[in-house]
Amino acid sequence: MKRYIATFNRYNPQLGCSLRTYTIEARTIASATKKARAIADACPYGSMSLKSVELA
Repeated sequence: MKRYIATFNRYNPQLGCSLRTYTIEARTIASATKKARAIADACPYGSMSLKSVELA
């Protein structure tokens, strides 16, 4: 398993915009991107959009 760093633009209506990074373990960059999109879709408040996925 390889480690990838996913960077997100996170928007919170009360606090504004910020950058967030998550470490994701996956075999390929395609599966890491898929996991990162699942994280963005599960954002409970505000919105989160995927900016990039890079090999750590």
